[in-house]
Amino acid sequence: MADQMIFKRCEIKYMLDVTQAELLKKLMDQYMVADEHGVSTICSLYFDTPDHLLIRRSMEHPVYKEKLRLRSYGTADKDTTVFVELKKKYESVVYKRRIAMSEAETERYLSGHEKVKDTQITREIDYCQKIRFTKHHFPNMPQHTARLMKEA
Repeated sequence: MADQMIFKRCEIKYMLDVTQAELLKKLMDQYMVADEHGVSTICSLYFDTPDHLLIRRSMEHPVYKEKLRLRSYGTADKDTTVFVELKKKYESVVYKRRIAMSEAETERYLSGHEKVKDTQITREIDYCQKIRFTKHHFPNMPQHTARLMKEA
């Protein structure tokens, strides 16, 4: 089966303290079994302007927001498949579109040194880079990293 490159899902997040999270895990253990991904690492690099405009807007919880990120499942090296993702959220519904390539190819693509196959998704990512970053006269820069351990 080919990797899915377009996603639409409802997303509701909850803030839990450590005690609440442990209690929830114990309750879920009664009904769920870990899948083949089990505990895994997800690394994300978010692109933003130097003055952190996108993350500041995101923290205001607007009705609509979008993010451009680079994501890997596990720690990436130059040959690892990674995903350039354009994530849009409107009224708790997340729309994610992504392209896959090696980490080395991604670096060349995002720096403007390599062309990729022309698809609707790559045109949207290219447009996001052009509009989001040049209209504020800032280069497309990685600004925020997130690394998390996930249990599935």
